[in-house]
Amino acid sequence: MNRTARLASLFALACLGTPALADTIYVAGPDGILMKADANTGVFEFAGVCSGPVSAMAKHQGDLLLADSNGFIYRIDLNLGFPTDAWSVPSNCTDMVMYGDSLYISGSLGSVLRVNPLTKQVSDTYYAHDDIRALSIFNNTIYAGANSTAIYRTTVGFDGFEMFTACGGQPRSATTDGTDLLVGAQQGIVYRFDATNGNYTATISVGVDCSAMAMHDGDLLVSDSSGIIKRFNAHTGALKATYNAGFRVNAMLVVAPCVADFNGDGSLNSLDVLLFLNAWTNKHESADLDGNGVHDTLDVLNFLNLYNAGCN
Repeated sequence: MNRTARLASLFALACLGTPALADTIYVAGPDGILMKADANTGVFEFAGVCSGPVSAMAKHQGDLLLADSNGFIYRIDLNLGFPTDAWSVPSNCTDMVMYGDSLYISGSLGSVLRVNPLTKQVSDTYYAHDDIRALSIFNNTIYAGANSTAIYRTTVGFDGFEMFTACGGQPRSATTDGTDLLVGAQQGIVYRFDATNGNYTATISVGVDCSAMAMHDGDLLVSDSSGIIKRFNAHTGALKATYNAGFRVNAMLVVAPCVADFNGDGSLNSLDVLLFLNAWTNKHESADLDGNGVHDTLDVLNFLNLYNAGCN
């Protein structure tokens, strides 16, 4: 490319708009339809389709993993919106969580499988001997909520669950704010537990059956099997917004954008670097990666580190 053409290309890049990076809510249900919404607006649109009744959802290496109640895991390319791979597991997949490089899958027969999502092999099985419906993992601890109202826990790498605490209703979903365990019961109550000792600390009356839950920016998103999703302040319990997915929701996940994929096309290449540098030069807020209000070399170094780390 000669100098004139190169300058023309860089000018064209400078004229491109800077993408608005927004977190995305993904939901799916028994009809296999995958929908998505900007997490700030809650307006849903079609995002893809799965061939089975979706019961759980997780994210791995930029793809969504959807589990169905027949024991199949589908890998969904978020750019295509369709499955690119599928495999079976010995579970009816009542819930699913990605933790580290492993996929954890619970089942109503009382076990939690640890699966390598690349090799598709089961590496561990944790037994609770109860009908597990909800799963959350943080601080290297697995928490499992059972239909009996019991909540079990075990340490990642150890085989057996122990009784941890009990819920006031039948668990249907679980999540964490990074400190406490939040368990959503079918009776329309979210219970907050101290994750260290199992003491109950608070409840939120949500008015939906807690078919799925997720955290976003300090808020708790709680879905109903009717398709209604409510956003609450996770600490005060104040209702902040109500969304409608338009169909029965069994699984929900909030996915943050990959900052290094600056144009949001699903791949990392030199165009992302050039667009970031263009935004940084023009002092666009999207290039202030540390959010300190100053566009400096630290923002560039942060971006390059994210770029080199890739979108996982």
